[in-house]
Amino acid sequence: MKLKTDISIGSNTYSKGSYLHWSKVYGFFTVIIALHFWLVFDITYIQQDIGLGFTLCFGIFLPVLYLLAYRSIFGLAEIRWLIVNSIIGIIGVLAELDWVLSYFYDKSLSDFNVFFHIIPCVHYIMFTFVLRQAVIDSFHARYNLKRREYVNLGFTLISTILYVALYFAS
Repeated sequence: MKLKTDISIGSNTYSKGSYLHWSKVYGFFTVIIALHFWLVFDITYIQQDIGLGFTLCFGIFLPVLYLLAYRSIFGLAEIRWLIVNSIIGIIGVLAELDWVLSYFYDKSLSDFNVFFHIIPCVHYIMFTFVLRQAVIDSFHARYNLKRREYVNLGFTLISTILYVALYFAS
């Protein structure tokens, strides 16, 4: 993938316009975001003694860092897909969170204050952004506009179908 700004990974520096193998980007983001999402989920829904103020402060800090990294790697044009992911993601994340809570913890989203759902939703949207980028690169559609159109449509349709199915399953 072609970098939009200069970035450093460990002791290596990559300049704007240089190509970076996708595995270096997605390997890092997949592990880090999955760990953060698990931590945010645990803080929000499992640890009952942690207040809403701490949860919101902690939960907003990480997405800001992600946005800075996304801008460096993917560029501003790709960040607009965060809006699309957000619209789909709000519906989807609530369906998925409700399913996870009911399946693993015998709880429901309605057991919690609505403000507690903000941070898991934001983190989930950040994760689906990276997932979409990985799908684009795995289908070699980043620089092929016609193929990218199909990948975007497929990603949106599959996500919507999955979320509707989870909504009705819970």
